[in-house]
Amino acid sequence: MGFSGGGSNVLKPHKHDGTVVQDGGPLDFDNITQADLTAGDVVFSDGVHLQRLPIGTPSQGLQVSGANLPAWAAAGGASFNNQSTNLASTFSTSSTGFTGVTGLTHTGTQASGYSNVTFVGSVSANDAGHVIEARITKDGAKIVQATYEGTEPQNGYKNFVHTFWVTSDTVDFDFDVLISNGAYIMYVQGGATIGSSFSLMEVS
Repeated sequence: MGFSGGGSNVLKPHKHDGTVVQDGGPLDFDNITQADLTAGDVVFSDGVHLQRLPIGTPSQGLQVSGANLPAWAAAGGASFNNQSTNLASTFSTSSTGFTGVTGLTHTGTQASGYSNVTFVGSVSANDAGHVIEARITKDGAKIVQATYEGTEPQNGYKNFVHTFWVTSDTVDFDFDVLISNGAYIMYVQGGATIGSSFSLMEVS
């Protein structure tokens, strides 16, 4: 790189600015040994020149500004939202087609991220010889389904317990049930002692 030293081979102050004649040309970053920086500074290009970004403060994170340049800002973290819906009172049905349990629908509230859904449902019937089916749906689409038949769950309660992850959205989760013979009744238990509930932990 040539410089007009002005005599005696004296190197004049320069900035390696390629737009200035005889100012040294581009700086070779692979071999740089010195710069007018302070500890922790970051050097970036604005598309034309190199710029200095001073070190941020503790707990800040390096982000992209509205001008598409590096900038320090408060670091973002995951947010958690826990919520639940409990069946307040026992629901009964003799339907042989899937029927939504009134009072046991839960709506997600976060439009992004993921949700861990836990469902516990307690069911019983007044006859031992017929099939009980239950399923969980997300906006009407089946997620999980279970079938019980024979002696269960007469004279006792059978628990449906499911935990699963889904993409967060403002969607409805429903618990649907049916019994194979409409002459008999099945019960989805509600209340504080033997209840049924949805619980969501939403993470974004």
